[in-house]
Amino acid sequence: MLHGQSSVGDPDADRDRFVLQARLEGMSLSAWLRAAAHTRLEERQHLKPFESLEDIKEFFKMCDALEGPEMDPTGMSTYVS
Repeated sequence: MLHGQSSVGDPDADRDRFVLQARLEGMSLSAWLRAAAHTRLEERQHLKPFESLEDIKEFFKMCDALEGPEMDPTGMSTYVS
């Protein structure tokens, strides 16, 4: 199994790996899971600022490609028939 992969279909194997790692770090499983969750949140909350007009254009292209309701922030429908 590669680093970062979950053993899909075997939650007991995942739990065993998590418990082992928590013990190696001197933590309970719940403390280790909380620490891992905090780390993950911190990593995802660091936003990269736009550095150019191209960055902004790329951001809005990605937003336009997302699935979701066809509404703009004002609540007006952007659907054109």
